[in-house]
Amino acid sequence: MNQLYLSYFLIFVGLLSIGIFFYFKYFINNIISTLAEIISLNKDLNYDVEKFLTTLEPLLLKAGIVDYGFVIKYQDQLLDFRVEKIGKNSISEIVELSDYTIKIKLYPKKYVGENVEKYKIILKTIVLIIQEDLHLKIESTNKSFLNVAKFHTFILHDTKNISQFFQTLNYNIEQCKTIEDKERLFEYLKQSTTTLNDKSTNILKLLELNSTDELIYDKEKINLKEFIENIASIYKLDIDIKENITIQQNKTALYLVVENLIKNIADKKKQEPNIKVDICITKDTKIDTDKENISIHFKDTGTHIENIQKIFEPFYTTKQSGLGIGLYKVKTLLSKIGGDIKVSNSTDGVVFEITLKV
Repeated sequence: MNQLYLSYFLIFVGLLSIGIFFYFKYFINNIISTLAEIISLNKDLNYDVEKFLTTLEPLLLKAGIVDYGFVIKYQDQLLDFRVEKIGKNSISEIVELSDYTIKIKLYPKKYVGENVEKYKIILKTIVLIIQEDLHLKIESTNKSFLNVAKFHTFILHDTKNISQFFQTLNYNIEQCKTIEDKERLFEYLKQSTTTLNDKSTNILKLLELNSTDELIYDKEKINLKEFIENIASIYKLDIDIKENITIQQNKTALYLVVENLIKNIADKKKQEPNIKVDICITKDTKIDTDKENISIHFKDTGTHIENIQKIFEPFYTTKQSGLGIGLYKVKTLLSKIGGDIKVSNSTDGVVFEITLKV
């Protein structure tokens, strides 16, 4: 008899265990399904936190949450809100990130037993989604501001170069005392206005370029010796390039690259008048492809560059009045026209090497 009761008891326990197993399986599947729908909704709304919070109601009702409310503030200014019922059994959390503050409150239908953990999981998931959406929103905003700042700094950098030319011109005018001085100034203006006009035109062209394709395909024949020597003459650098090589390249981009490097050398020479400058051009033919690369070496015997690994980073500068944009722009332009630039401290100075694919 006792064995019979024991058999019935074991059967009862087995059936109960199976029932509990299937119940929790259903319970867990229900939570996973709800969370998947909530995550999918956020993705469909392109991670817009305001749209996400305003369209949650159907999914929350399906999960057994009869009502919910939220408040979104930015710098203590109210952006959006949803008024919830005033009742019992509410659970809430506050998200504070950067200048945003978001409070979310849920009102579960049955806040007892295992449902307590279910609703806590749902609330925590919503909070994590809000945090992720805010991170993306802040990152996107910061990136937009950074792009505006870069564009502004690019214009400021190039305008500053032109301004420096006119400051020098004004100084030379003030120094004119004799007829010979005036004749030399006039001759200087005849030589400089053409190159200055070219510089201004190239800056305006660069601002008008809409895509990388224009830089890649808008090419013309350039005699590098003549091209570089003309730019160097603007900055009174006396150089003699022996190699006479012609390439097809985007003239606007190449002008701004070479002009930036030569201007840096000229600025350095003002501080170190005795440094020597050498610019040479070489061809490198790849045996496996029969394609040529052109390398242009800008060498000076001046002091080494400190923190050389950071020299191409935007807004990094070693000059007191520098903006830290020139070399960053050089590297950016070269990458767009299929080139590259390297810098090294040599035993007797500094070498910038430009590589251009032909």
